[in-house]
Amino acid sequence: MTVAAAPYVEIFVAVDALTEWKKAIGQELAVERKANDLGQEDMAKRLGVSRRTLSDVEQGKNGAIDNYINYAILLDVDFSFIALRAKMEVEKRMLTP
Repeated sequence: MTVAAAPYVEIFVAVDALTEWKKAIGQELAVERKANDLGQEDMAKRLGVSRRTLSDVEQGKNGAIDNYINYAILLDVDFSFIALRAKMEVEKRMLTP
């Protein structure tokens, strides 16, 4: 029975890692926004989204990857760099007991 359950466990771990990765990307983008002295309202206007949508992106609750990429573009930050930093943070969290 354990053998049959293994693929499902791997799926749950992957989904959890993806969720954590989106949260970490959102946090990285929020750090960059603040470093540029922008409030959420200002950034939301630049993105053409509501402040609530921006908040969701920063919390990793918005699954639309284009929001994350557009956010990085408007901040003149390389999205791949943000994604890599987020991946490293998630891996560190997942390896820490």
